[in-house]
Amino acid sequence: MKQYPDTEKTYGIVVTDATGNEELNEKRAILERADPDNIVFLSVIPHDVTARADWKEIKSAFSAFPRRGVDVESVTADQIEHLAKKISVLAVGRR
Repeated sequence: MKQYPDTEKTYGIVVTDATGNEELNEKRAILERADPDNIVFLSVIPHDVTARADWKEIKSAFSAFPRRGVDVESVTADQIEHLAKKISVLAVGRR
């Protein structure tokens, strides 16, 4: 995974094939208030968030407010806990 400076606020959004647009919209609202530097979509293998028919719209909606940008990382479910030690992770499921 790309390394993000500790001085930047980086948020990861866990995305699986079960992640719907309503949940993504809720997380986008949270991140708008968080003023992130970076947003990383953590696409849990075998799901590929960039293969979704609405990926361009999703990326556009999330690209509107991070200072640095939006990235996508393919990860396994086991990697998410480890990544949460490095970045703030918004996990699967409503919170």
